[in-house]
Amino acid sequence: MSKDTKATIKVAAVQASPIFLDKCATTEKVCALIRRAGSQSAQIIGFPETFIPGYPGWVELLPLHTERAASLFLKLFNESVEVPGPETTAIGAACKEASMYAVVGVNERRAGTTGTLFNTNLFFGPDGSILHKHQKYVPTVGERLVHAPGQTGSRASVMTEFGVLSSLICGENGNPLAQYAIGLDYPVIHVASWPGHFGEGMTVDGAINVFGPAVASSVGCFVVHAVGVVGDDAIEVYGADEKSRRFLKEQQKQSRACVMGPGGRILAKGSEGDELVFADVCVDDLVKAKYGLGGQCTDFLSQSRRRSRVRIKRSYRDVFIPYAATTYSYSCDVQARNNDKLLSAAEGAAEAIYSVHNTSFKYGPSCRISGKFYGSLLDFDFVADVIHVDYVFVFEFMLPRDEIIPSGEETFAGVKYILQNMK
Repeated sequence: MSKDTKATIKVAAVQASPIFLDKCATTEKVCALIRRAGSQSAQIIGFPETFIPGYPGWVELLPLHTERAASLFLKLFNESVEVPGPETTAIGAACKEASMYAVVGVNERRAGTTGTLFNTNLFFGPDGSILHKHQKYVPTVGERLVHAPGQTGSRASVMTEFGVLSSLICGENGNPLAQYAIGLDYPVIHVASWPGHFGEGMTVDGAINVFGPAVASSVGCFVVHAVGVVGDDAIEVYGADEKSRRFLKEQQKQSRACVMGPGGRILAKGSEGDELVFADVCVDDLVKAKYGLGGQCTDFLSQSRRRSRVRIKRSYRDVFIPYAATTYSYSCDVQARNNDKLLSAAEGAAEAIYSVHNTSFKYGPSCRISGKFYGSLLDFDFVADVIHVDYVFVFEFMLPRDEIIPSGEETFAGVKYILQNMK
């Protein structure tokens, strides 16, 4: 938390529609909204779920096995955002110009693939950099037809000069483990990103009214609810019949962005159409809200995050399981924040293994050494689980077909080194 508890922060919740399935035009709209919020002295702005290039709402309305649905997925894939990329560069420049933090929802396309998308929130800093990337832990309902499960670990927050800024996407805000994960970081501002509509039988407003106060009260933070608006262009694209179009028109008028206080009280709320919802929030109010409720997170409730385990994976070339999904793995375009620590751990483990029987292993992230199936290779991976496991080291010994895998003594030596040096 900020050392100055009297600090007042101006936040902005976006209530807007994208230019549906047009990432360039929608990115321009994002940048314009950031500059507009900055001109009104906002310091943090939150955007709706998958705002660029739009929420795939057709998954709730169109049958899977139709040409229209398949064509929409193809269009979404082609218009999705690679991170980093020209869209993130433009957004970063807008944040720098406005001196603002922004949480922006995007459909993220994994570079070099032909179908992998993630439901992602990007954290931008006032210096224009991408501070963090949070991929939705588990896609909800029809999203599973479009998005892969998130692979960015349990962390969904960044530190700012105001304190911790966190964000969860849609139904994650009602997930107790997701709330627990952000709660351990004591956020001051939390951005909850929502789409413009769900399927029939549940409204976005209803979800915000249930999950919003729960997050605000249990975590003890201000909540910026950024909500999408169903645009006429989206209705034209996937409103396949009169019933669907009528439903979408009704949803167009219902969802409202808002800002909640730490007890769930609404401090500001949108009206209709595209709008920026502003609120001035004071950190003092967080402290007062915790009077009588402080100290609820005791050691034995949080110590499960400190448990560790080591998992050994041994594989040959023909059964090698790629870890292309992790940021520390096959893509060298993105580097882990703790990359130096990972390399140091791998180097120490390789030296420990060598000390047993003088067996040498190359080491490094998979993007550097994968595919080199000559000699012995020691690969490593590092992931953070939501609650039970904080550190999981994955060793993969990638060997020529007839070469002997490392002995138990060698494996133990490498594991022992990492456990003794892990913090």
